Amino acid sequence: SHLHAATPAERLEVRKELGLPAAAPVVVGAFRLSDEKRPTLFVETFAKALAVKPELHGVLMGVGPRLDDVMTRAEQLGVAHRLQCIGRRTDLPRVMSAMDVLLHTAWWDGTPNVVLEAQQLCLPVVVAKAGGAADAVDHGRTGYLVEREDEEAMGRRLFEVLAAVTGWKQ
Repeated sequence: SHLHAATPAERLEVRKELGLPAAAPVVVGAFRLSDEKRPTLFVETFAKALAVKPELHGVLMGVGPRLDDVMTRAEQLGVAHRLQCIGRRTDLPRVMSAMDVLLHTAWWDGTPNVVLEAQQLCLPVVVAKAGGAADAVDHGRTGYLVEREDEEAMGRRLFEVLAAVTGWKQ
């Protein structure tokens, strides 16, 4: 009951606050920036989708020891101008529900609350099948699970979900 999706007006407000175009498709990640969450894989997967659809934006919420690696990798891939690392937020449901798809790249996770919360907010999810994540997603209905070792499949699935959500032609 504590999770409420952003209203259409709040969605626009969040996007304006973050400097995101109102109609741009946005991939969001929300996790600790640590090794087991693979934050650089988030950046690499985002970069592949951006190469195909240059109107895409990315938002990464979280803090942790890999923040510098995330920023360095985004610079190396030439996507830093489209990827925002916004740190820890107290309004996570509001921010997540103003985006278009959640990408969760963890190599290992218990039951990721953020994945459960995203689904409750009706945000489609693309999730690495790691630990309890496999039990947290109704594959094909509330989101998609991808084998954690198959980084290419993660990128393909992200693109498929974005295409479905935004009406892109593949």
